Amino acid sequence: MRPQPRAPIPILVGGLSAVALRRAARHDGWIGDLCTIDDAIATAARLRALRERNGRADDPFSVTVALTDAVSTDDFVRAAAGGVTRVMTMPWIYYHGFTADLDQKIDGLRRFRDDVMEPVAASLRDRGPITTTVGTGRTRAW
Repeated sequence: MRPQPRAPIPILVGGLSAVALRRAARHDGWIGDLCTIDDAIATAARLRALRERNGRADDPFSVTVALTDAVSTDDFVRAAAGGVTRVMTMPWIYYHGFTADLDQKIDGLRRFRDDVMEPVAASLRDRGPITTTVGTGRTRAW
């Protein structure tokens, strides 16, 4: 591969079947689809158990989902405390809806950072870095 990556490239696996979750547990992370906080937490717990059985409980692992019912800081804190490490979202929707123009999207990103991500990070500081993947596909650690 050129250019050669500076660090190993994480292998993330998606899917909800038992086979897909077992496969994800052998690698570096899982990517889910639209799901509730409770479903995401339950899946994170299943993945933790599978990783323990595989002897990989202490290795880094990410759980990435698009949460359908996370609308407040407390919701995102609960998801993170339950094992969700990354959230896919389009944060401008919370402030300006689906038809936001570019300026509104930028405003929504800033407001989401201030209103949600920074308070979530502050409340979970002991847990390690929290990341979010926004609609652009870029990941940011907090």
